[in-house]
Amino acid sequence: MPDYTREFLLEGTAEMRFLHNCLALDWIAAARMPSLTGHPQTERPVGFTAVEINCLIMAEQAFRRYRIARPWSNQILDAMGICAKYYGVTRTVLLSDRSDVVEVRQKVMVFVRVVTGKNFHEIGDKFERSHSVVIHACKKYERAIRTALTPVE
Repeated sequence: MPDYTREFLLEGTAEMRFLHNCLALDWIAAARMPSLTGHPQTERPVGFTAVEINCLIMAEQAFRRYRIARPWSNQILDAMGICAKYYGVTRTVLLSDRSDVVEVRQKVMVFVRVVTGKNFHEIGDKFERSHSVVIHACKKYERAIRTALTPVE
């Protein structure tokens, strides 16, 4: 391999390193999803790719570290920002009315609900949406996200 190619791969951009980490951790996502019998399974929750599950796992870990260092900051905004970063969107895009980010917004809302335990009204206020939108998102994705974030024992 030429030196300049090796240097490029070693340095890499943040996105390349992130993608590499997501792909490298694919086996972790499969191992963390328990089946009904409690044994690890290889099936993914409906609506989530392996990369998304890895992103959610890494976002949860990042949120936990962030909360330990900054217990005084707003949990909802912190979780929203961290999860949005792992999805590759900004907080401004999440709060916009763009129809191409509806699914990502819903998944981030549910992520915030799962990791913070805040109520629908509080989350809806921070996302500039009605609490019923948060309820709909939770009905759609909460079980899958909780499954993905629950470690197998």
